[in-house]
Amino acid sequence: NDKSWRKPENKFPSETGQGSSQNRAAFQQNGRWIRNNWSHSNREESHSSDSEKRSFDKGKLTRGTRGTNFVASGNEKGVGDSRLSSDSACPECDKAALKVTRLEERYAKLESQNKDLERENRKLLAQLDRYARSVGALKRELEESKSHLVSSKRREIVAMRKLDSLEAAHEEKKKEDERTRIKDMEDREAVKLAKIQPLVDSLYDNMVDEVMEKLVSQGHMVETEHDTDEVAQGSLHRVREGIWKEAENLSPEQIQSVPYDDISPRPQHFFSDPPDNSERPFVPRCTEKPHAVAPFDQQLYRQQPWISPYQAEIQQLKYIEAQLSRPSVLHPFENMDEKENWTLVDTVEGLQNMIIRLSAPSVTELAVDLENNSFRSYQGFLCLMQLSTREEDFIVDVIKLREHIPHLARFFADPRLVKVLHGADNDILWLQRDFGIYVVNLFDTGQAARVLKYESYSLAYLLERFVNIKADKSHQTSDWRKRPISEAMLRYARQDTHYLLSIYDRLRNELLDNSVSHYEMFPTDSAQLLVYVLNRSAQICLRTYSKDALNQQYVVEMIRYVQHRYMAEHVIKAFL
Repeated sequence: NDKSWRKPENKFPSETGQGSSQNRAAFQQNGRWIRNNWSHSNREESHSSDSEKRSFDKGKLTRGTRGTNFVASGNEKGVGDSRLSSDSACPECDKAALKVTRLEERYAKLESQNKDLERENRKLLAQLDRYARSVGALKRELEESKSHLVSSKRREIVAMRKLDSLEAAHEEKKKEDERTRIKDMEDREAVKLAKIQPLVDSLYDNMVDEVMEKLVSQGHMVETEHDTDEVAQGSLHRVREGIWKEAENLSPEQIQSVPYDDISPRPQHFFSDPPDNSERPFVPRCTEKPHAVAPFDQQLYRQQPWISPYQAEIQQLKYIEAQLSRPSVLHPFENMDEKENWTLVDTVEGLQNMIIRLSAPSVTELAVDLENNSFRSYQGFLCLMQLSTREEDFIVDVIKLREHIPHLARFFADPRLVKVLHGADNDILWLQRDFGIYVVNLFDTGQAARVLKYESYSLAYLLERFVNIKADKSHQTSDWRKRPISEAMLRYARQDTHYLLSIYDRLRNELLDNSVSHYEMFPTDSAQLLVYVLNRSAQICLRTYSKDALNQQYVVEMIRYVQHRYMAEHVIKAFL
């Protein structure tokens, strides 16, 4: 047996040109057998359930009984025994057998992985089944919860209707109790009046005689419905009994022509622009517009005086963050009597110094109050202006400085300066009437008290609630025209603004604290109530002044008002 062709260094016979056709045929037959044997072995292994033992021994492949088949199938195909004997060594066969072994190992791994995947798949299916059962249970629970919610909502609606009916009944009972209380109070007042009726009748008779004699002596009563003959024939008694009713029949011209016996000085006679008591419409006094956003058309302003020239500035005002939040420092109340940090401004030089102090960057809030003379004047005019910053108070004599007060208009129109007033409805109109001053960025503490639903909306109540002081209101109707101003009146005037900024801080806190409870009314703003008060204050700033028409109805209301005041003063003096 020639084995030289199997050595690595020897070339194949076909390459050397040596060897016979028999050797080439045997070589080709060998290759065909190896391929056939591999495919036959793979088919058997794919259908076999037994594990077979594989081993390599000295470069020869042994596969149990398949080794015998290896040689036999070679002999059956006519391949020589000398080249396919069991002790022959073929490197290609060894490599092929190694590849087969590796493929079988890889196949076994894949089978193992497949089994693991199947087990994992079964686990996932079981878990998915559990999830499906859980989702079904949750869906049933959701349906039950929805049903319970609908039934609860229905019960809530029924309860709310019952509550509304109960509240309506309670409100009706409160109204009935209030009517009963008022009736009882009227009965008590009637009993008290019955006791003092003789005194009131005596006072009334004296008053009627006095007024009647004055009117008759001036000839005004003769011009009424009763002629001279009726008066001469004894109608004097009837006129005395119905003096106030007769006075209501006086015409506006007769009322204006009655001499006024007030001996107090009339400073309006010395004004460069005295009040216009005629029936002509009010002519606005504004001639310039500081801090303007929209241009100032003075001609249009005079043609349409019912529209505020600062309408655009008030409606487009954007409040800064500090104004809509809590104060950084809550200043304690400083006793007004312990600090003498106030100034009486009654000269032009004093007014200039005050303007310089108000122009300081630290002044961001300004408390304002006014004292108006209306009871002793037909149109009325301002007599005093109180201004307070965080540091000091100013009391301005606007009678002496009337011509120079319009220089303060820039402070009142400044949108960066918060003006704090209490009950500013009339103050806004008085500033327009006398000085042509308009207010931008107002906080009305009276409106805040209304929104917070306090027991009272007066400044006296706020002073008692926050400062714990009892306000002296004895000078509320005093004659503020008198000069010099008394110490008591100055103290009263200063008290109105000295504590107002500290009250303003506490009102802001309460408005912010109460905004949560009013969320349903104002769901889009975190400072709902505070902004609401500012908006209501802005509506007050949009009001414009106009003169009251002097007609018969106005005369009747004025006569009744004078009658009430006159009677009240005489009764009080009688008891004092």
